Amino acid sequence: MSAAKLRLFVAVPVPDGVLSGIAAALDPLRKSLPSARWVPAQNQHVTLKFLGWTPPEQLDAAADVCRACAAKHRPGELSVGGLGAFPNARGARVLWVGLHEEHGLLGAVAADLEARFEALGHEPEVRGFSAHMTVARFARPHALPAEDDLPRIPAAAFACRSIVLYRSIPARSGVRYDPVGKWALGGS
Repeated sequence: MSAAKLRLFVAVPVPDGVLSGIAAALDPLRKSLPSARWVPAQNQHVTLKFLGWTPPEQLDAAADVCRACAAKHRPGELSVGGLGAFPNARGARVLWVGLHEEHGLLGAVAADLEARFEALGHEPEVRGFSAHMTVARFARPHALPAEDDLPRIPAAAFACRSIVLYRSIPARSGVRYDPVGKWALGGS
């Protein structure tokens, strides 16, 4: 009998100070969007590659991919952008905070991970990469307030020095993300 599959994804962690600034800025919006399911700050990150359900025997291969990818890319700076929604503000299913990336760092790492994991048999992502952190989800499409009425996210920059392979674990209080491994960009 084989062990249960693992739900995995690769992401960039965001420093607590940046997350707390975003949370404070979003506080007024929480009150005006009671139907939103807000993502706890400890679960916010920048997803680079969602692997989904993965057999445990592929965990070492996934770690090898992350290690090789991280070694190939140098660290860089990221900065917090504004709010946005998928698919759009009139019918939002996801509310996100965008990130600006120095020299296309995250896009390059995401593309590299995509190619390497596809070679291992993982399904390729059909949507283009968009550097963002999901902060809320809606069960049904929801119209957001006008852009001028949305809170301003405070400017913040932080160093992107590593990527993390996370395991998603269901819990009574929601989902929990446990790091499986962490690899420094540039291999240092």
